[in-house]
Amino acid sequence: MSILFWMISAWLGAGWAGETVETIAIRKVLGDELAGWNMGNAKLILLQYAPHFRGYKGDAGKDPATWEPGFQDLREFETFCREMVSRYHSALFRNPIYFDIYKNRALVVAEEGGGAVERASRRRITFSYKSLWMLEKEGGSWKIAGFLRELPGWDREGFRDSDGVRDVLLGEARAWQEGDPGRVVGLYGPDFVGYEGYNRDSTEKWRISFSALGPFRAFCKKRLSRTNYTISRKVVSVKALNGLALAVTEEETSTAHKLTGKELSAEHRDLWMLAKEGRTWKIIGFVRRL
Repeated sequence: MSILFWMISAWLGAGWAGETVETIAIRKVLGDELAGWNMGNAKLILLQYAPHFRGYKGDAGKDPATWEPGFQDLREFETFCREMVSRYHSALFRNPIYFDIYKNRALVVAEEGGGAVERASRRRITFSYKSLWMLEKEGGSWKIAGFLRELPGWDREGFRDSDGVRDVLLGEARAWQEGDPGRVVGLYGPDFVGYEGYNRDSTEKWRISFSALGPFRAFCKKRLSRTNYTISRKVVSVKALNGLALAVTEEETSTAHKLTGKELSAEHRDLWMLAKEGRTWKIIGFVRRL
């Protein structure tokens, strides 16, 4: 097998035959990002990222309750990135295995492997896990707006609970019960993106449900004009670091249609992503029905 064929196969990943223009473009972004790590080229890595990027640490194949907040902005990631490419020599590979593309947003799950060697000590770190990538298309180009992954030298400490995060999530449930769409949406940040998990217990089943805050605002307004909500929500865990937080909730929800009186009920577990705007926590993403 030629080196050229191996390089093309590694970039495209398994099952590339049914590609679209968008998946090919997204694969190139993720491939260039990976090439930057393997080449020790921080500039190439950072060129693939959106300005309002946020990063999380974890394995997309494991329970979201184990995930951790990581980089709250691109500047923090850039500092880390430049330090790590000088400290480690990486030989990593990536195989994207799942895509969901909706409007200007994309969600990708990839298999990750390989390793990195610390230049000074020659100590080797190996990787084998699934990553999660959130991308957005601006000006015709796809950029990485968020990720869940592992990285060499990425050890974070100092996670804490946050009453502020708990207050926002419990307040969001109250706003639905009060039927106030303005109060609901007011708890969300401008970069919000929503995902649906369908109770499948797998990131490879997730779909993008709201590509931006505008569609979510329209949904809330329409939904609350027709439906009454009763929500019992429990905040199971909160991990906050600097201005970024992840939380898991469990809830029981019942709804009643205002005209027909038809009632529905459901129990589900949800993941919430929050970021601080000044002193206020805002919801920047969720995955409903994990």
